[in-house]
Amino acid sequence: MSYNTNMKYLIVMDSFKGCMSSLQAGQAAAEGIREVYPDADVEVLPFADGGEGTLDALTYTGGEMIECNVEFSDGTPGKAIYGIREDGTAIIESARVVGLTLIKEVNRDPMHLSTKGIGTLIKDAYSRGVRDFIITLGGSGTMMVVLECWQSWELSGATLMAVI
Repeated sequence: MSYNTNMKYLIVMDSFKGCMSSLQAGQAAAEGIREVYPDADVEVLPFADGGEGTLDALTYTGGEMIECNVEFSDGTPGKAIYGIREDGTAIIESARVVGLTLIKEVNRDPMHLSTKGIGTLIKDAYSRGVRDFIITLGGSGTMMVVLECWQSWELSGATLMAVI
């Protein structure tokens, strides 16, 4: 087989839940290509389907990461990160706060889980002047996140896009 020296490789892979991020998986694939074709032009971009890794994918080209103290869905306190893109839109990845992988299997009863931590991130972003929000819901341990958080406050002038 001949090798086309003009060939460019674009690697866009989703994460391997709880094991490897999108970029880590893409870099591993890129290393494999470079072993076979050392001079290959390889680019790796993050990708996600609305679950874990979506924040990284949607802020890959720039933005600010904000860390907040939150309450995870099982009630334990911790820290979670959300992003504010350069266009001023907040990106809140539910999997980082109420993610199924954050909940011990014995506690995975949706009737006893909370989305309070998502609300904390929304409030924090709103207090910083954010009025446009993208909240991703994939990988979350409960699906009431948008209704519970959004309906509980009157966020004047705010818009929401949910990625499920």
